[in-house]
Amino acid sequence: MDKFRKKQFSSIEKLISLVTKDKSKQKIIVLSSPDKADKLFEEIKGTINCLHIPHFETLPYDFFSPSKRIINQRLTAFAQLKNNSSYNIVTSIQALIDLCPPKESLFSVESLEVNKPF
Repeated sequence: MDKFRKKQFSSIEKLISLVTKDKSKQKIIVLSSPDKADKLFEEIKGTINCLHIPHFETLPYDFFSPSKRIINQRLTAFAQLKNNSSYNIVTSIQALIDLCPPKESLFSVESLEVNKPF
């Protein structure tokens, strides 16, 4: 294992130990870029209880909307946070400042199932 990879591995181990040290508190890990947040989430998702809130990947005045996949990932993460607040959050500074729907409209959604009364 080369020196860089060994250093990177030890820093991830250190982060995991810091996050798991006090499991009663929820933590938010904010990285400087969406790519770094994506990469870190992929490396730690099986080790600690965490959610990833991705960046929309659009600029403020773009003429197109964020992808449906990213919107779905964000809404799924918010719904999981509503149901279980013990998750740690991995995100980027850009994703942190992206607009979110109002809390009232986000969590007033009901789940529908086939062949179940409405």
